[in-house]
Amino acid sequence: MIMRLLNTTLFLLLLGNTTFSQEHDTLLTETARYIAGIPCETEYFKTLQQKSFYKAHSDFCAKSWEELSDSTLNPMVKWATEKNIIETCDTNTCFYPFSGPDILFAVQFFPYCSNYIMMGLERLGTMPDLKKLNEQQLSDYLGALRQSQRYLLKSGYFVTSHMSQDFSKSTLNGNIHLMAYFLIRTGFLFRKIEYGGLDSRGDFFTSKNNQGSGYFQGMRIEVVRKNEMLTKTVHYFSFDAADYKISAKSEFKLFVEKKKGFCTYIKSASYIPAHKNFSVVRNLILQHSDKILQDDTGVPYKNIVPEQFEINLWGTYTKTIKDLSWGYDPELRKALEASGNNAPLPFKISYNGNYGEGMMLYAKRKKN
Repeated sequence: MIMRLLNTTLFLLLLGNTTFSQEHDTLLTETARYIAGIPCETEYFKTLQQKSFYKAHSDFCAKSWEELSDSTLNPMVKWATEKNIIETCDTNTCFYPFSGPDILFAVQFFPYCSNYIMMGLERLGTMPDLKKLNEQQLSDYLGALRQSQRYLLKSGYFVTSHMSQDFSKSTLNGNIHLMAYFLIRTGFLFRKIEYGGLDSRGDFFTSKNNQGSGYFQGMRIEVVRKNEMLTKTVHYFSFDAADYKISAKSEFKLFVEKKKGFCTYIKSASYIPAHKNFSVVRNLILQHSDKILQDDTGVPYKNIVPEQFEINLWGTYTKTIKDLSWGYDPELRKALEASGNNAPLPFKISYNGNYGEGMMLYAKRKKN
């Protein structure tokens, strides 16, 4: 860690950097600002932002972020606040299975959590070393980053198959790029990014080769808001969570269980939590969540029993998208229609959002 800080400081001093801030890693933060189209604060990155191709990128980022905020994020947060979903007491952990790079929605619904645990099939990726890229490579990289956001901006979710294609590029090589984009856009500064895996006790360990290690390949991102001292930690793990893959591997289960009493968030999960072959993750959610917030693609309604949870439903739900018709839940539709809250949400979310529908389920564990 000391060597990393020394290297970062030396790099920025050589570039004529302004005063180095000990509360965050300036190199990581400036790189994130650059890829997110936010004005940088050091001379080297300011110069990079003067390149002729960069204006199109910064204009795209500013416009798309404004549109996403106005159409989705702001009304979503307002709605969640009014429904008492966003609570200052949720300071523990947000567990977001099958998330892909979508740290954005997790920090909107659960902004007070100090830990976020995410998992998916997408690769980890590494932050780009911009000084090693020529102008054409920089332009191509930023173009690929814009392309990778197309489904989120249009529909409010990512498509795993598209992510796999997008993240196959040498520079845009995994989730970290979009995660950095969203974190910096939501006001965070970067303290560090570490790679590693989980040991037999369910503890995260770091890997010396700057890559994920073991079956549960992971990265740990530490961020902080300006003028705040409280660090938030984001873990992302890349692995196949099917039962036949992880039933004999207890590391991830132990890791999550140590944060029991967490809030679970699920969106656009391809109905994986409902599949018979994903009972390990489903049981983790049901046994150890104090709160569950999800769309119709999460844990089946029948599994969230009213004896254990106080359940609220909002929105509209009559179908699934064609490719995922097996996940349709008639019990959920019946319960929603009887809830008295069967009306359109003020924001678009998940797969049905493109077809004028969308629903949210909020389950809060009852106290004994």
